[in-house]
Amino acid sequence: NLRHLNIATRFIAQVSGIGRLVNLQGSVEFHVKKGVGCTLEELKGLKDLRGKLKIKGLDNVLSKEAASKAELYKKRHLRELSLEWNSASRNLVLDADAVILENLQPPSSIKVLNIKRYQGAICPSWLQLPSLKQLQSLDLINCRNLEILPPLGLLPSLKYLCMKELCTVNQIGHEFYGDDDVPFPSLIMLVFDDFPSLFDWSGEVKGNPFPHLQKLTLKDCPNLVQVPPLPPSVSDVTMERTALI
Repeated sequence: NLRHLNIATRFIAQVSGIGRLVNLQGSVEFHVKKGVGCTLEELKGLKDLRGKLKIKGLDNVLSKEAASKAELYKKRHLRELSLEWNSASRNLVLDADAVILENLQPPSSIKVLNIKRYQGAICPSWLQLPSLKQLQSLDLINCRNLEILPPLGLLPSLKYLCMKELCTVNQIGHEFYGDDDVPFPSLIMLVFDDFPSLFDWSGEVKGNPFPHLQKLTLKDCPNLVQVPPLPPSVSDVTMERTALI
């Protein structure tokens, strides 16, 4: 019947067999390891989790079946989710990370999502679903093989978007915006940091994107020579180490 563990989440990560605490609420950090009591299946019964769930060690998830056993989409009270691989320099089976991430769909209640060191070439299909209509903050960090950005402009509540160390993206066009009349209707802050291959951010865009954008940061994009017109709402622009200046 235990519902709360009043200890730091990093210590909760050391608890083996946490899946037996089926009434657990609050925030949890979980490290995936090989061995009994340390697989993603431990999270299956934790349907009342609230606050933040941080999952580390996704390198140790070896199949889509193993990933789907976490049943993240059923955790209807969860507000923050962090999905992390341990290393960005791994010898991968083709599309291995993509298969795992596709089967880690968050619940519709999620407001903050962080994805770190994912090495797939494409984003999961669920990242553009209307079911993520409450998502307000998204971080894509050190996703070095990601080639094309998903249509994040379709996320109606997204306010903060930070993308860092996306080394393979070379162009950003209409695919980033989606087909809505007003792409990125709620976005306030947008960060592109360490995009060494990016040279063109343009493309024909339907409607009027970024109507509420206030802050734009472009850092370490040494080949970037073109950006779209900025909306009048933008009051803070930071550009460092780009070809634009």
